[in-house]
Formats: sequence, C-alpha cells, structure tokens
Amino acid sequence: MRAAPVPGPARAPTAGPPSAPASPVGAKAARRASLEPDMSGHGGATGRHAVPALPLDAASLARICRGALRERLSRTRGVPVPPVPDDLPLVDRPGAAGQGDAARDGDPAGGARREHASLGLDSLELLEAVADLDRRFALSRTGIEDHLLLRPTLAAWGALIAEHLRRCGPDLPVTFMTSGSQGAPHAVAHPASTLLAEADALIDVLAPCGSGARGPAACTTGPGASAPGGSAEGAAAPEALGRVLVLVPCHHIFGFLFGALVPARAGWPVIDLAGRAPGTLARTARPGDLIVATPYLLSLALQAGESIPAGCSAVVSGAAAPADVWADGARAGLGLTEIYGATETGGVGWRRAPDHPFELLPHLSRAGNGVAGPCGATLPLQDRLAWRGPRSFALLGRVDRVVQVAGVNVSPDAVARRLAALEEVSDAAVRLDHASGRLKAFIVPTDPALCSTPGALEPRLRAACADLPAPARPQRFDLGTAVPTAPSGKPTDW
Repeated sequence: MRAAPVPGPARAPTAGPPSAPASPVGAKAARRASLEPDMSGHGGATGRHAVPALPLDAASLARICRGALRERLSRTRGVPVPPVPDDLPLVDRPGAAGQGDAARDGDPAGGARREHASLGLDSLELLEAVADLDRRFALSRTGIEDHLLLRPTLAAWGALIAEHLRRCGPDLPVTFMTSGSQGAPHAVAHPASTLLAEADALIDVLAPCGSGARGPAACTTGPGASAPGGSAEGAAAPEALGRVLVLVPCHHIFGFLFGALVPARAGWPVIDLAGRAPGTLARTARPGDLIVATPYLLSLALQAGESIPAGCSAVVSGAAAPADVWADGARAGLGLTEIYGATETGGVGWRRAPDHPFELLPHLSRAGNGVAGPCGATLPLQDRLAWRGPRSFALLGRVDRVVQVAGVNVSPDAVARRLAALEEVSDAAVRLDHASGRLKAFIVPTDPALCSTPGALEPRLRAACADLPAPARPQRFDLGTAVPTAPSGKPTDW
C-alpha cells in the first residue's frame, strides 16, 4: 500500500510585504505591487489560492536562488563564486539597482562608501539574476519580480518567492535548464502539480515502510528494501527522523526535488553543503541523515579521509552510479538509493543495488516500451529500456552519444566539432577516458610535422575549449596522422 503523503511543516512567517510604489496606479495594480491579497472575488494571478503551487518556505527558496546565482556568476565572471549567505547584500546599496555603478567606479559625485560587505553585483548582473528567477518561477504572474530588485538579498528573495507561490495554483510552471550537452542549454517546464506528485512518490521510496515522518533512513525489512549489494545483511538499523544533507545545488531538478520539495513535504530539516569541501560531509553527518549527491560528489566525500557515521543513507542521481561508489558505500554502511531520470522527465526509476533493475516510481506507469507520466503523456526518455517485469526495467544505453563526466551530460561529438573547426586541425575525435573519468581527444593536425611536437599545438587546443564547462574540456590530447579505426573501418579507442 502506498504511504500517505506526509504533510509539510508549519510555514514560518515571512517578512511583511514591501510598501506600494508612490506613483499613482489603479486598484488592481496597487494590489499587485503591494502583494496585498486580492479580495475582489475574481481570484486570478493575484488571488491567494487555498492550496499553494508548491509548499516551499523562504529558506528552501533562498537555497534555490543561491544555486542559480552562483552558477550564473561563475559562468559570467569566469571564477568560482563561494556560497553566498542569505543575509549578504547582493549589491553595494540595496534598493539602488542601476544607481551604484558610477559610485563603485570611483565617481566622487556619487559619494559612495561601502558601509558593509556585499556580493558586489552591478546593475546588469542584478537584472539578469532576477530575470532568471522570473523564468524559473513565472514571477510575472504576480508582478513580484520588481520587488526582488528592491530587496536584493537571498533571504528577501526567498520570502518574496514564497509569497508568490502562495498566490499561484498548481498549474504554475517551474522551469529548469538542461546541461546543454548537445548545444545551448534549453528550458524545460514542469507544472507544480507534476512536481508535487513526484515528490510524494519519492517520499514513498525513501520511507518504504509507509512512515515518511520517521525520517529518511531506509527500512531494512519489507518488500523492496535492500542494503547496498542487494542484501539486508549487515545493514545499519534505521534511525529516527534525520536531516537531509544536500551536496548538490538546488536550482537543478534533482537538487530542487531532494533539497527542497521532498524535505518540505516530509518535514525533514535540510543542511546545505553545496560547494563545500568533500570532507565537510563526514564532519557534519550523524546517524539517520540522508545525503543527497551525484555519484561523483559522493565518491569524493567517501574518499576524503574521515568516515561517514554508520546509519546514514544516500540518494544519488545525475549519472549512473559506478561500481566503486556502490562498493565504497557498502563499506561505509551507507544505504544507497539511485534515481534514474533527467531534466526533461524528472525522476523515472529507483534501485538499491547495482545488479538490480530499476523500479518505476509509484506515480508513473509503463506505456509500451516507454513510460507514461501522471497525466498519461509519454516521457521523452534519453535511454533505451529493457523491461524485466510490469514495473521494472534495465537500461540499454542512451539513444544519443552523450556521456557523463562528474555527473554532467557531455556530447563528445560537439567537443570534437569545436576542435575540428580550428585552422590547425584536419580532423578530431573525442571520447570518454575510462581510466580518468574525463574526456580525451585525438587530433589530426593539418601540418603532419606537428605530430612529432604535440606540445606546440596543445595550448591552442586547450584555449579553444576554455569557455566550455569543466566536464566538457578534454584533459588529454593525442596527435596522429589519422583518427584510429578498427579493421572494420569503424572508429576505435586509443
């Protein structure tokens, strides 16, 4: 029997609404600007719904904003951005978007003097960050995006977006960006109602005995329960209500579900460890905690030196969990659950042993050789499935040639095309180097003499890939007069 969805925790009061603008506006526009409830009886975008679009509090939404902001700034500034405290001003003069740039550039007329530390966003960076959040949460439905410009801290943004969600219904789209493995990242929108259905299904998986309030620790008895390796023997006893330790940013769909929405539905407290050193996990974890990570991040944490306390569990997604992660988790007494899915589909299946097939999440159903969502629409799966039963399947490989590096989807063909476009390159091939887990490239230079002096061309090759995400940059370059092929003529490894 499916466990009943666990009600979320009581919502903490948020900061009061900002005051209405001084300029004359109509009654409806004034309600929109001040975020006062719409009492006209017409409801609509500005009305308060009996059931909010998503039960996320200000702290959860601040984590989502933090991840999105850090990723954007790291990409545009070209350097990693450390975690941003919720109360840190994002601009030098809060509320002065577009007015502080000249002062920051040393304009004596501005009389600027930094009274306190800030992230130092300029006006364009602030506008771009707010526009990004508008796209993610359809903020224009309530007009709340203007207030993010006036109150530029993550804490204020979280409170404002929480108010926005309380005024929107279950049809609200929440938009996530793909990794851009085969070109530019593209937006994928999921209705709030679909995300809620998936969150409840994931709670059932993580608390298979039907007691979501008991905490994230997996049961060691009952149908479907197993320790890493497929046996409950030696598994740590389940603990009482624990915490969720999130190692992934919460603005991507996996982090959003497990770092925000699932804990909100189940009443599990969250500790945000995204961007922290791998060893931080062992120092923070205690028995009963649920760790949310990609296989790559979990592997780094398990090998960081200090042991993770027995009695913890972990859920991983974003890439297939390799055998060494399962083995390291078993040695650490870590109950591991792997989720199969993608940005386009959300979560699809789960398993608790590397040699087991995946089980469909409870809210999904089989549709021929594919999978149907809660409304019956077929999901755009990125892998071929081999069905092992009515609700269990194995993966036969991707329908494209995308590989995963550190939990990030990367297209080797796209990287090869970029390298082959260089004037100095006649042909190029890119593959996953299984020894290192990173990409490697084979280059055929236009000048064969360069094959004897590969170091002369390598700086140019690395420069051509410098603006790619780190997982998409080849770490090894080999040169030759032709791309290696097998006797059959098909491309082969090198």
